[in-house]
Amino acid sequence: MKGIKNRTVALIYRLFSAILILFALLLAIGVFEGKIQYRLFIYFTFQSNIWCLIFFVFLIIETIKDIKTKGNTGYSTVSPLIRGEVLLCIILTHIVYHFILAPRKFKMNPNFRSSKVYQFQNFLVHYITPLLTVLDYLLFNVKNSFGLIHPFAWLLLPCAYVVDVFVVAQHITVIPTKTSKYPYFFFDVDLIGIEKVVKYNIALGIGLIAFAYLIVFIDWVLGIEFKSKNNKTKTN
Repeated sequence: MKGIKNRTVALIYRLFSAILILFALLLAIGVFEGKIQYRLFIYFTFQSNIWCLIFFVFLIIETIKDIKTKGNTGYSTVSPLIRGEVLLCIILTHIVYHFILAPRKFKMNPNFRSSKVYQFQNFLVHYITPLLTVLDYLLFNVKNSFGLIHPFAWLLLPCAYVVDVFVVAQHITVIPTKTSKYPYFFFDVDLIGIEKVVKYNIALGIGLIAFAYLIVFIDWVLGIEFKSKNNKTKTN
């Protein structure tokens, strides 16, 4: 897949993405209603959206630097370790929500807002942020940059999150609007027991590794396709 090697276009896209993700986060935690719910940061959705926001900020900085030093033509990106990790986490956010949590009518926000506002912010953090992140990779990043060892490094943030969940759970009673101190049912030792929690998380871990390698494979295929088209253009 041929990307857009125009840093000005990339910069505009990344500025727009960062602003929209920031707006989604502020809306989701209740800033505009003056009722900030800090405990909502225990959800993977919020943390992965924050990682995406930071990621886009770094991309903006790199793009501006490259425009000044290298000109307007070309790609501006960050380490494939960072890009792949953020990409994996935000896609995971979307997939787990859409296929596992949404069918269970899962809600992570306190009921202090109208249903329309909730649906809008929920759509932003679970669908729009993943879309913006994936599109940035497809449009403004060199392909075939992920290595076979990268997926194991990409597990760092998800593993750190799991540790964070169980550490925080020891210091709180319940999460707002829930009767549990765990954000998701597959972490809830009190509800389903330690054995099922272990089984769920092993399954999620295996699925995560498999999906990470799928991303590596797609990246490789897109890189081969790009090189093939580029060689044909040069020949003609």
